[in-house]
Amino acid sequence: MGRAKERVLTPPAGWVPPPPPPYSDALEVPEKEKEPVGKTAAVYPDPAGYQTSEFMLGSIAVGIILPESDGSIDPETEDWSSSRQSQVVSEIQAGLNWLDARCPDANLSFVYDQHLGVATGYEPINHPHTEAYLWINDVMDALGYSSGSSISRVRQYDNDLRSSMNTDWAITIFVVDSYNDPDCAFTDGWFAFAYRGGPYEVMTYDNEDRGIENMDACTAHETAHLFWAYDEYINDYGSCTQNINYLGVENGNYHECLTDNCLMKHAHSGYASNLICSYTSGQIGWRDTDGDHIPDILDTYPNTNLTVYSPDPTTDYTPTYRGTAEVSPLDNQIASTRPDLTLNTISNVQLRVNGGPWFDASPTDASFNSGSGRFLPSPPHLRTIISCWVAGRLPSRSEL
Repeated sequence: MGRAKERVLTPPAGWVPPPPPPYSDALEVPEKEKEPVGKTAAVYPDPAGYQTSEFMLGSIAVGIILPESDGSIDPETEDWSSSRQSQVVSEIQAGLNWLDARCPDANLSFVYDQHLGVATGYEPINHPHTEAYLWINDVMDALGYSSGSSISRVRQYDNDLRSSMNTDWAITIFVVDSYNDPDCAFTDGWFAFAYRGGPYEVMTYDNEDRGIENMDACTAHETAHLFWAYDEYINDYGSCTQNINYLGVENGNYHECLTDNCLMKHAHSGYASNLICSYTSGQIGWRDTDGDHIPDILDTYPNTNLTVYSPDPTTDYTPTYRGTAEVSPLDNQIASTRPDLTLNTISNVQLRVNGGPWFDASPTDASFNSGSGRFLPSPPHLRTIISCWVAGRLPSRSEL
């Protein structure tokens, strides 16, 4: 269904983006889908398989998947061109880079796994958004994920991405071709949606009548959902007290509470104005209460323990003490049964004697390179250890 030339959508002078839909484009993952599906990650401690995007800090693997109908089930009405596929990738990357620029202290980085034109028998745009599982299952099967629901298949893909790319998190972005579609939306009027907390988001090529040139704003908005942000525009499920996210931050900029512009209230104008409100920032993990440029989720002290030397007292003037140091994750407010997580690691341990100079402790294994570590202090004539300094992604000090 190709065309000799691509269309260029340019909004007329004075054009204002249409208002958001009367529904929330943020979907909730069913409880039955929250089963572990794989756990290897750079996050500490080992996250549950469903924790693929718990807070927006650190490194993120991004799967970009563009389905391509082959006519085997539905009549084929869309056909990607390489130039439009490249445009989609550029818009997605622009939207994610915009998020990075909003919070340098989040230390965001993105790596990409692109699957452009994955065959499916369905024509996705000619289905309602509620039937996305049909073509997602088809696409994921083509990529080697043939077991379970569409959510669990994509979740497993995300976990594999996170493991193979050694990132903290992983998300998937599906973009459906809508080039030939009259309203550039699914048959029920939806044009974008995402699951809060992952594993994926879906957009149409034209973003309804907003145009491909505005996909960057849509990407930023939907990706914030993947990291637990709420919609702030009026919708059937919104409220000012919604607070299911890692830090338990309420939806205080919901339209009934405040009128501040924000990416999650007015995606395109918020994006154009570089605005993310403090409530959204808190929901995705960017809150920094004390202003020290360390997000609260990572601004914690390690737990350190020094093993009592035996016998005590001893006549040995050069005893060898052993100890442990372990990062301390902030409590996860999403659910009491959900594991607490942190990106902090321990890279060095130092100790001192009676207020003297700091010296390095020796790890009992090869090195300090994880969320916990055992160490051996080895100074001359050690008698009293009073404090320990632990370095990692974020250094901190803990008294023993």
